[in-house]
Amino acid sequence: MPNLHYVFYALAACYGLLSLFAATSQLKALRGQEQAAKDAPVLMILGGVALALSFSGWWGVVTALVGCVLVSTAAVLNGKRGGQLHLSHHIVRGILGAAIMLGLALSLR
Repeated sequence: MPNLHYVFYALAACYGLLSLFAATSQLKALRGQEQAAKDAPVLMILGGVALALSFSGWWGVVTALVGCVLVSTAAVLNGKRGGQLHLSHHIVRGILGAAIMLGLALSLR
């Protein structure tokens, strides 16, 4: 099932690119004293890049794991900071990350 690996890589890359888009739009929206609070968007950018680069072998699976953890951590930090921590959103994010990880790991030859 080598083609299945490409499907899960495409999911990881899309998730990473969407995270990059969310982080850059958040960075543009920061104003005044919020400028000092760039940790969550920067973590999300790093996670998005890691997800977008998770394409080959076990190193790709490890890279995707790091990317999913960084993106999820950034989302939780951002939610806590904004006072709008929606648990269901983070559960869906965790399930998506776990599905990507499991799919990438199981589709290796």
